Amino acid sequence: MIELTGDPKIDTQEVHYRRAAAAGNIDDMVRLGNVLFDKGHSQEAEMWYRRAAEQGSVDGMYNLANGLLRAGHEDEAARWYQRAAENRHAPSMAALGALLYNKKAPMDVVERWLRRAADVGDAKAQMLLGLLAFDAGRIQEAEPLLRAAADEDFEGAMYHLALIMAATGRSAEAERWYHRAADKGLPQAMNNLGVIHKTSGRLQDAEQWFRRSAEHGTIEAIYNLGDLLEQTGRTGEAEQWFRRGAAQGCSDSRARLARRQGRSDR
Repeated sequence: MIELTGDPKIDTQEVHYRRAAAAGNIDDMVRLGNVLFDKGHSQEAEMWYRRAAEQGSVDGMYNLANGLLRAGHEDEAARWYQRAAENRHAPSMAALGALLYNKKAPMDVVERWLRRAADVGDAKAQMLLGLLAFDAGRIQEAEPLLRAAADEDFEGAMYHLALIMAATGRSAEAERWYHRAADKGLPQAMNNLGVIHKTSGRLQDAEQWFRRSAEHGTIEAIYNLGDLLEQTGRTGEAEQWFRRGAAQGCSDSRARLARRQGRSDR
């Protein structure tokens, strides 16, 4: 039974895809699955993805694996990702590498799939490989991978690229990448951008970024905001933020509260 959305284009598409899929058109099985998934009918979408996958559709395999992973069926998801990856489907290679990493598979296996995807330009794989290299201290290897992924709008890549820029003395470029990551909503980038602004004397901008990050619950930003407020004479609001940081386990915020309490007891 077709559930109408009220959008003639979508409803007409679904009718067409159902007829074509029922007649055995593999591509339209995947397209029908996509329409159903967008409408929230994930079980029926999975059925069509599975039919397409079993007939050799790499897009069907990939979409089926995504649904299985969302449902917590990691082992079956990995099998479908691998089948698609073996057919040179780059997003499946990247997804398989990420899943294997989370399952603590041998690192050479993880990196092999990620490299295969990165070599054909998959930005997610480039980011993941860059992060692995960054964590291992291989900064020269990490930078071009993270830059490629950052250019494709991955905020995690932007943030880590900014860390590399800051650590290697390229402060202006670090600020640009922190700004891009912060504009994408990354709280830690907002805090680090605030630090750069404060260090360079742009206190109003620093407060704005500390506040935005603190409102996301970033412990460092909560402390930094409290510190800046106290430095600019707003001690009452500063104490409120230190108390919030202390409640979240921040030792620096606890120390500032204790110091304030000591002064008030004299």
